[in-house]
Amino acid sequence: MDYAKHMATLLPADAHILLISLEYDDGMLKGPPFCVREEEVQQLFSPWFDVKVQGRFDGVWAKKKPATEVVYTLTKR
Repeated sequence: MDYAKHMATLLPADAHILLISLEYDDGMLKGPPFCVREEEVQQLFSPWFDVKVQGRFDGVWAKKKPATEVVYTLTKR
């Protein structure tokens, strides 16, 4: 949460962030890249940003394991 709060203090209102995360089955990888699920993105950023999922793309590979790439736009309130 510190990172999200810090970003919120640095950015002006209506600023946009493009965030790309990976989701995969728990325990499949030790990371990095780490699994960051939509619930965690919402929890971390929603106090300061409007969070919108732009797309989910299956068939991405992380260290030869299947993953889903999730693209978000975050708009500072």
